[in-house]
Amino acid sequence: MDVGLVRAVEALILPPGGLLLLAVLGLAAGRTRIGRLATFLAVLGLYLLSTPQVAAWLMLPLQAEAVKTPEQVRAAGAQAVVVALAGRIRPAWEFGAAETLSPLSMQRLRYGAWLARRTGLPIAVTGGALEDDATPLAVLAAQVLENEYGLQPLVAEAASNTTWENGWFTARLLERFDVRRVALVTHAFHIERARHSFEAAGLTVVTAPTGFYGDDTDNGRPPIGDWLPSGTALAMSTIALHEITGNLWYRLRPQVAPAAREPAGR
Repeated sequence: MDVGLVRAVEALILPPGGLLLLAVLGLAAGRTRIGRLATFLAVLGLYLLSTPQVAAWLMLPLQAEAVKTPEQVRAAGAQAVVVALAGRIRPAWEFGAAETLSPLSMQRLRYGAWLARRTGLPIAVTGGALEDDATPLAVLAAQVLENEYGLQPLVAEAASNTTWENGWFTARLLERFDVRRVALVTHAFHIERARHSFEAAGLTVVTAPTGFYGDDTDNGRPPIGDWLPSGTALAMSTIALHEITGNLWYRLRPQVAPAAREPAGR
């Protein structure tokens, strides 16, 4: 299925789009019982998903993997650190460029570089263009690694558009270097789907999650603050629901390799 179509459908189902659509349908139904119920559920859902407490509850089962120390990664026999990237910012004039990596991508890349330096392992990055006329994420990441961290990536897989393709296309490139066991860096909420994809492609995965959400137990907020609406909480709830549905789909989908396409990476 076309990636753009999938994302359009997600926008209409996941919050806030799905809840706004429900509210519109409720208002269109007027003062009927179904109309009032739909409007109420839309408002209630939007409020609950906008609270830090509900966002943390949704994230909790997704973040079951523990943090790994460099020593644990080495002891597990990892042969390379692989960073799965997550988006871009366009434009990026402050960098003198048309685009750069998004905060999510940079959080993963920073930890990957940190882990690679402390383990002495080579680093690989994976992520395609995702949009027409855009630079592949892996190319942007390779530039950041070389210019800001002084690291040359072993592999920069630049063709993938999904997590599933991240795993399969990266595995093909790593075969050239006889790399079979990798330390996989991605956000804690994304680690299950990423691990499943890379393992399905034939790699042995040592999870190396970063960017845990909801761990700040001493966050300075009064208890009621966890129930006050927040744009950040709504974004995290949306990500959590995306991952929950994505994990289910990845478990149900046929375990077949995606068709190769250019650019293949390096």
